[in-house]
Amino acid sequence: MTPGSGTSDGFLFFVTDARFNRRLAVLGTLLCLALASLSWRLVELQVWRHGELKDRVADNTRSVSTSQPRRGDIRDRRGAILATSVPVRRVIADPTVMGTNQALVARAIAPVLGLDAAELELRLQPQILRYQTNGKPVFRAYVPLKDKVSLDDWERVRKAMQEISFGPSEATNRASSRAEYYFRNRVRQMSIFSEQDFRRVYPNGFLASHVIGYLGTREVETPEGRLREEFGVDGIERVQDSKLQGIRGYRETEVDGKGVEVAMYRKQNVAPQAGHNVVLTLDLGLQHIAQTELTNAYARLAPASASCVILRPDTGDVLAMANLPGFDANEPGESPVSNRKNRAISEYVEPGSTYKCLVLAAALNEGLFSLNDRFDCGNGSFVYQKRRLRDGGHSYGLLTLEEVLAKSSNIGAAKVGIALGSERLWRYSKAFGIGSHTDVGLPGEGAGLLNPLSAWNGFSITSVPMGHEVAVTPLQMAVAIAAIANKGVLMRPRLTTRIEDESGRIVQEFPVAPVRQVISPAAATMITRAMKKVVSPIGTGRSIIMEHYTVAGKTGTAQKPRAGPGGSYSDDLYVSSFIGFFPADDPQILISVTLDEPKGEHTGAVTAAPVFKAIAERAGNYLNIPPDKTPESPSQTRQGGGDRGDWVGRTAGAGSWVMGSARKTSP
Repeated sequence: MTPGSGTSDGFLFFVTDARFNRRLAVLGTLLCLALASLSWRLVELQVWRHGELKDRVADNTRSVSTSQPRRGDIRDRRGAILATSVPVRRVIADPTVMGTNQALVARAIAPVLGLDAAELELRLQPQILRYQTNGKPVFRAYVPLKDKVSLDDWERVRKAMQEISFGPSEATNRASSRAEYYFRNRVRQMSIFSEQDFRRVYPNGFLASHVIGYLGTREVETPEGRLREEFGVDGIERVQDSKLQGIRGYRETEVDGKGVEVAMYRKQNVAPQAGHNVVLTLDLGLQHIAQTELTNAYARLAPASASCVILRPDTGDVLAMANLPGFDANEPGESPVSNRKNRAISEYVEPGSTYKCLVLAAALNEGLFSLNDRFDCGNGSFVYQKRRLRDGGHSYGLLTLEEVLAKSSNIGAAKVGIALGSERLWRYSKAFGIGSHTDVGLPGEGAGLLNPLSAWNGFSITSVPMGHEVAVTPLQMAVAIAAIANKGVLMRPRLTTRIEDESGRIVQEFPVAPVRQVISPAAATMITRAMKKVVSPIGTGRSIIMEHYTVAGKTGTAQKPRAGPGGSYSDDLYVSSFIGFFPADDPQILISVTLDEPKGEHTGAVTAAPVFKAIAERAGNYLNIPPDKTPESPSQTRQGGGDRGDWVGRTAGAGSWVMGSARKTSP
């Protein structure tokens, strides 16, 4: 070994060791830098950008859905379905899983959904919902395409999506590109989906549609975005909307990369609550009878409009309410707005001679007259404050109070009104509900018109008893006459009896509601006797005498006021009506028929009264009302004097034209 050989070997080892140390130092430095960078990144992600990234993850994995509740049924008093909801589907698209296949999907499902393929393709294009804090867009994954799709059509949509073809290369690509295979399956299975929905159905179409009402749609904000929601537009659907509607269900969960729910991460799952069922006082059988006979009269007489109301006098229950022209509640938009108007509660008409029942009832209740007191009707002419009143072409001389109503004498009614006086006439009119809402529980009800006493002129005291200068709705007048049938007690008309939950448990009841005692039972009995005389051989309603039932009623014929100022009446436009109840001494139902501007003969006796009879005969059979007449005793009225009971001792202010059979009265 040479002297320098060891040094050379040591130097080489030193150099090699130094290079290794430097490399190790560089590696350590790089590792430290990497760890520092990673730590920095972790701090950035976990602390500074935590909220942003949490939202991004939620966008990718969070799934929120709502489920529609079933709207409650509307039923008649016997349980027959008037409105119900049947299951359908709401079809929805998720453009985020379609890629560029919007046209393909649109062509597949547009024919089934009845949509235009080109317009559907535009709706399927990706829509930016919002931007994340990093500027990246979040696309809408919930695009409603069509509501109320039948279950059969939804199955056809699913089949059309499964049969989508991506071209001849699809079979070879399945083996060569697994990602493409899964993507195409996602398009078929996940780009179009559906949710539970319900379609409102009115099985009887036009029948009672004005009472039941119909639904409209509006947009509401939900966790999924803006959705369309149904709400009641008119009728019971509107009044009881909050009870019928139910409560929407809600689910918030997480999904995996394939969009499948991870049930263990489900956060909320609230099932929808079905709406309550509303039970009405309507009787579908009576409603059908009323609407059928009203339709026959409508075809025969061609009035501008017609309405019929059937009440139960002792409870105020509305058993039927029909209006023409009408509309199909399943397709309300197919009829003019005017056809959807419930004229029975909103149309103002002058009542004409039916109002005489209220005036004579008030006079009997005040003890001013008996039914046998006689009135000089001036052979059809009577001058009051320099204005001549006539009896519609008749020349009546002396008539009893009973005959005044039976023959519908205008002069006789005017003289009763004069004896009663303006203040008492107004007060009784108000007590019978004229000029006030009946509170039947339907939207759009009118209050009628009863002018304040300060607005009455010198002729009002003779005009009002004839049914002029006052306006009523058909329901309002029916309720007033029903008070006579109900021994003088005015009842609030009732349309809803109760509200039940899905299991049939009663949630709310609507009891029978007496309003006030308008006249005494004795006075009610006397005016009923006079109304029975109307439907007798000497009365204006003699043509509708029924074989099995005694009817108490009144015909009405009112000239319509001319449009514009002046207050004059038309010579060729009339409102004809008939209101009656039977059996007269134990009333089960009251029927009101109103015809606005019937063509040809216009009197209530010739137009409205026969409609009443047709409805009454069928209704009596339908309800199995026991007859109160027999072939051996067909008389409409019992003979006898005018017993006024305990209500005779009142101040009488009759004029000299009263020829009292029981007593004389002085001016």
